[in-house]
This record gives sequence, C-alpha cells and structure tokens, in this order.
Amino acid sequence: MLLLRTLSMELCKLSLDMVDLKTLTAHQRLEKLLLKLEPARSGEKFSEPLPHKPPLRDAEMASLLGVSPEHFSRMKRTPRRRHAA
Repeated sequence: MLLLRTLSMELCKLSLDMVDLKTLTAHQRLEKLLLKLEPARSGEKFSEPLPHKPPLRDAEMASLLGVSPEHFSRMKRTPRRRHAA
C-alpha cells in the first residue's frame, strides 16, 4: 500500500511539473526552482529532502527548467520583466 501511495504522489508531482512547463514562463520556473532549492542552501529543514550534490551547472539548471543552456545564459544576464496580470 505504501508503494502505491508513493507512486501516486510521484505521478502527481510529475503532472504538476508538466503543467508548470506548459503554463509558466522560463523566468517563473526559475523562481520556483530557486525557492525549492533555497532551504537546502540555508540549512533549514524542509519537506522534500534533496540529495546532497555539488552545485548545479548551468546546463543542468537549463534542463530542469526546460530551456536550452544558451537561453538560460541569457536569462541570467537579463533581469526578469514583470508583466501586468
């Protein structure tokens, strides 16, 4: 039963990630990813444990965001523009 619940939760997380990929801008996805990673950097305890790994390279960050490494490099150089809702 625990395995089924774990698989169900993982499927739900993957579905939400796919929705984010289709609905959020690259900058919004970057902000969301940085918020998820922040507790690991500050040493706080948080609900989803991240494996201890060296800092992510730009290509890895780009992959997590669903953008090319070149686009990620441009994102780092240009400030995020706020759009009126």
